[in-house]
Amino acid sequence: MKELQSDVVIIGAGIVGTALAYELSHYELSVIVVEKEADVGWGATKANSGIIHAAVHDLPSTFKGKFCSEGNKLYRQLESELGIKLRKTGMLMVAEKEEQLGQLEKIKKTGLACGEKDLEILTKEELLAKEPALSPHVLAGLYAPSAATTAPYQLAIAFFEGAQTNGVKFYFEEPVRKLKIKNKSIDQVETTNFNISTKFVINAAGVKAGEIAGLAGCPLTIKPRAGEEYLLDKSYGDLVSHLIFPLPTLNSKGILAIPTVDHNLMVGPTAVEGLGSHATTDEGREEVFRSIGKLLPQINSQGTIASFTGVRPAPPEGDFIIGSTDVGGFYLAAGMESPGLTAAPAVAKYLVAKMQEDGLSATRKKEMKKRIPPLRLHDLGEGELAELISENPSWGKIVCRCEEVTEAEIIEAIRRGATTLDGIKFRTRLGMGRCQGGFCGPRVLSILARELAVDKRAISKKGQDTQIAPLTREQLLEEVEGQ
Repeated sequence: MKELQSDVVIIGAGIVGTALAYELSHYELSVIVVEKEADVGWGATKANSGIIHAAVHDLPSTFKGKFCSEGNKLYRQLESELGIKLRKTGMLMVAEKEEQLGQLEKIKKTGLACGEKDLEILTKEELLAKEPALSPHVLAGLYAPSAATTAPYQLAIAFFEGAQTNGVKFYFEEPVRKLKIKNKSIDQVETTNFNISTKFVINAAGVKAGEIAGLAGCPLTIKPRAGEEYLLDKSYGDLVSHLIFPLPTLNSKGILAIPTVDHNLMVGPTAVEGLGSHATTDEGREEVFRSIGKLLPQINSQGTIASFTGVRPAPPEGDFIIGSTDVGGFYLAAGMESPGLTAAPAVAKYLVAKMQEDGLSATRKKEMKKRIPPLRLHDLGEGELAELISENPSWGKIVCRCEEVTEAEIIEAIRRGATTLDGIKFRTRLGMGRCQGGFCGPRVLSILARELAVDKRAISKKGQDTQIAPLTREQLLEEVEGQ
């Protein structure tokens, strides 16, 4: 076991853990993040709806209401600071029945109490003027202009790169095995390969947060809640321009139409309590398309190009579990279900301030190194692309035809930390188009092996012991060798 020392250890590199890492990187501190997966954002984050929520669902007296409002505002600053992409769609929450109109007014009052601006109750005619594809049976809707969409995995990657650029160390495929407590305070974090001495630990382990808390002797129940999402072909990408919400239920914001930052349309999620499976189901698909079809009749399952199930960390009392514990130096950022993505940067600021109150000595850095976002073919003009190709011919080699991803972008993703097929996918969108990697998968395998200087058999889909889909490893290697 290798011995390390750090002022702060963060357990989990999802959206909350990486936002914490980025916030802590603003201070003269040693910070380590340990993550059981092979890359950032591979838990609830990668199967997230990707919504920057308007703060209308939760009262300002709750963590959810407070941090959703604050986080929404912080993302406007982070957009330029980290070079992240936001699609500023706004939200329409639609009522279909007379008895729902009072609920719309109540939700508007909640939003105003949380600090939302320019909320409006729209008539049927005003709704249809904004979104002609809506069902003619809609009656009214709440418009919240501050809502937006983003790519959640790329957001986590941006936080990761910003933190890493400013000195935070990340260790992947390092699940936490033990937490050593000394004199009722945290003393050491033990992973597979490291013993890390520290006085401050933040548990941001998502669905596994209860297990990590148990290692510290802090009982905590986190229940899984499964939600199926369905990504539609880009032919549906401009069907709506706003996030379309139904009225919420007790445990869910409902089944939504989500215009993604990459101009697909996504629909979902379901909400199945206590289910930790990542499998999609016939029942889930039927529920999603039946529900969304009531609001948007043109949508059906025929346009689906990908489906997945995210497992959310549902807290037992319905609110985020954030703050200190009975174990000195051990903090929780747990139960971060929706609007956890929106709340993440605000939660990070809150916890860092809390740790400073509790004795963390942290001087703010005078200067931060700026994260430089990677170049994307889609963002380049013809002249700029021609110049890049003349300097680096790999900019002229399209590897993913569906999403038009070049070899140069893949190499840059590897330079930035991708070591797996999914690592490339989430950094570049390679394999996220209609063919879902069927054409480009073998080529990416060859590029990864070449750039990492390893045998092709060492490349995995998403870390240790993961088969390369959709072919078996042997079939895929045979296909590569035959090209």
